[in-house]
Formats: sequence, C-alpha cells, structure tokens
Amino acid sequence: MKGLWLKLFLATVGSTVLIWQVYEWVWLPYAYDLQTESMEAEVVTRSGALKQQFANLSTDQWESAVSAYNQSSNDFLELVRDSDAKWAELYAMLIAKGLDGLYVDGEDGVALILLPDDRSMLRNEVFYFDLEPSLDIALWLFVVVALVVPGGLLWWLVLPVRNRMHKVSQTLDQLFDDGPTTPPLIVQGDGALGSVESSLNRVTEQLVSAISEWQESLSAQRDLLHAVAHEFRGPIARLRFAQDMLAETTDDEERRGLVEKMDASIAELDDLVREVLGYSRVRHGGYRLQHVDVDLDSLLDGVCAKVRQVYPTVEIVVHPDSESHSVYVDERLTERAVINVVRNAARYAARRVNIELRADSQQTEVIIGDDGPGIAPGKRDRIFEPFTRLDASRSRDSGGSGLGLAIVRAIMQQHQGSVVCEESEQGGAQFLLTWPR
Repeated sequence: MKGLWLKLFLATVGSTVLIWQVYEWVWLPYAYDLQTESMEAEVVTRSGALKQQFANLSTDQWESAVSAYNQSSNDFLELVRDSDAKWAELYAMLIAKGLDGLYVDGEDGVALILLPDDRSMLRNEVFYFDLEPSLDIALWLFVVVALVVPGGLLWWLVLPVRNRMHKVSQTLDQLFDDGPTTPPLIVQGDGALGSVESSLNRVTEQLVSAISEWQESLSAQRDLLHAVAHEFRGPIARLRFAQDMLAETTDDEERRGLVEKMDASIAELDDLVREVLGYSRVRHGGYRLQHVDVDLDSLLDGVCAKVRQVYPTVEIVVHPDSESHSVYVDERLTERAVINVVRNAARYAARRVNIELRADSQQTEVIIGDDGPGIAPGKRDRIFEPFTRLDASRSRDSGGSGLGLAIVRAIMQQHQGSVVCEESEQGGAQFLLTWPR
C-alpha cells in the first residue's frame, strides 16, 4: 500500500504542475487580453468625456481644468503643447495609430486626446485598474481544481484496485493461517491484477485439491491399517491355537496335521502381506507404469485360460468384436486387473461368465458379467474398498485376501480409467472396465 500511496501522491503532484502550466500559459494571457479590452473601452469612454469637456472650454482655461482634474481623480492628466519636447513623439503616435483625434493604449492604460486647436493634446494615464484580484481568484480556483479533481479521480480509480488487493491479501492470510479451505477468489477484471487473481485462484484450487487428496489418502491408509490388523488376527489366532495344541499333543499324525495348518496360516499371512504391499504400491503411485500397446483379445484369452484351471465347472465365454482392440497400458497391471475381475465373477457364478469387448472413438470397455446372486445397489461401490465383506450370498467362498477389487480400482485409476459394478443381464454382477482411447 505504501507504493500505491506514493503513486497517488506523484500523480497528484504531476497533475498540479500540468494544470499550473495551463493556468500560466493559457489562462493568464486570455484573462489579460480580456482585462485589456475592458480597460481600453473604459479609457475610450473617459477620453471622449474629457475631449468634450475641454472642447467647451477656452484655451486659457485648460491649465486650470487639468489641475482641477488631477486633484479630484486618481488618474494623471497632462497638458502637452507643441512647444514641449515630447510633443513630436506623442503627436506621431496619435497620427499613426489614433482615430478621430484619439489614441488609446489599453495595455499601459494611457490615452492621447488632440484638442481643438490642433496644437495641444491631453495625455491621460489611468491608475486605478487592477488585474491582481481577479487573477488571484482564478489562481486559487486552479489550485483547488489541481488538488481535488485529479486526486479524487485517481482515488476513484485506485479504490477498486485497493479493495481487490485487500481481498488478495486476506485470501493469502487465510491460506497461511487457516489452510486452503476458503473458496477461490472471483476475478473482477483483467490486466496485471487479474492475472495475479487468476494465478491465486489456481494455486488455491490446487492446494484445496492437494489437501483433499492428502486427507483422503490419510483416511484410506488409516482404514487400510485397521483392516490389515483385523485380517491378520485370523491367521495369527490359528497359529497360536495350533502352537498350543502342538505343545500338548504327543501323537505324530496329529502333530503333522497341526504343522500343516501352521504352514497354511503362514502362507496366508505371506499372501496377505504381498497383496497389501502390491495394493499400496499401485494405489499410492509407488509402481512406475510401463506403457505398451496391449491386444485385449489376446490378453482376455490368456486370462480365461488361467481362470478355467481354477474354476473348471464355470463356463467362461468371450464375445469378440469384429475388430481387434488394443490399449496403451501397463500390460502386467492390466492383466492383473482383468484376471481379478474374471476370477471374482467365476467365484460367484452359478454356471456362466460372459465377457464382451466394446470400443468407440472415446473409450474401450471390457464387460464381465456372471449369473450369480448379484450385489445390492447400495453396496456396489463398497466392494472396491479394501477388505470389504458383503452378505453370505456373495461370501460363500472365503478365498482371497479381500483386496482383489480394490487393486482393480487402483490399477484403473492409474491408467485414467474406471471400473464400475452393475447388474448383469443374467441377474448377477456385471463389471465395466473402461480405458480412454
């Protein structure tokens, strides 16, 4: 604000100097010309009266009339005869510039009047005309205009800018004091200040987005930590139970069975740790994507072959499109996402899983549907959260870590794609995996 006030002061001083120059170079000459014309008119009137007065007097009365005039008037009246030294100069001026025996110089306030004998003249010098009062008033008016009008106009122009700068300052204070929780500024104009406001808007929006993502990530990490702790309880409890039983039994066959259960619990913990680490890497960007062109038809054939080995009683049918489809993705993660969804569909299918490929100019879709019990509409989004447990109709098979679909969503988000769950035409669940073209 100090710089703003300095600019306002300099602008006011500059405008004052400019208006003073206008006053001095334009107004003063114009006012002086007006006063001179007024003076000339007054002198002509007085000179005409004097000429008439002296024409009515005899020549021997002129001296006493001049003396009486000087005593009763502020003007100076002088009788000049042809015998005086200045006669020739004054007579030449009167003949050269005078009119009808009268010469008036309004600038000096002097009049020359030729008397009837043509050998005498009156020189009248006017003293009482004063230009200063009117010029002083004009000067003060110009000073007031120079100070008030430019200053007021500049203040009127600067005030909106000052308000906008104050709002920018308040927003910055809130960013540092309260965090970026306030709505962005509304840009009120363009120019340099508008660019500052737009930049501050973008910074605020990015900070709000970053804080929101950080809070969401922190919440997700906290939920994941709680879920992992909950998932670890089962295998650890089974390990502790088998360990206690192993210490109490002496039967070799029973001991071998308990050791096998302990190995299974350890393997389950190992798988769980591996899945959690994999999910964390994909979800939080720890895995660097290696994009290549992947043929989805070939990828689906390979995935279906692997899933059929695990679920041989489920019919998995791929409905190919007339054209081949490829996407620019990380092949390993994409295969992982597709196989997780197909395996989930086969796990809950009654007899059949249908897979369909669709593509247009905007996106490529893989649609995977089963004829199982389906998922309630209110729970279709929750299944993509880590370790989500649904009702018994979709939980009869307890295999898996509970991270499969959460990993699918994380992989699709890493590819700027999406995965959603709907109801299939067969009555079960249907998953749509979408990649942008």
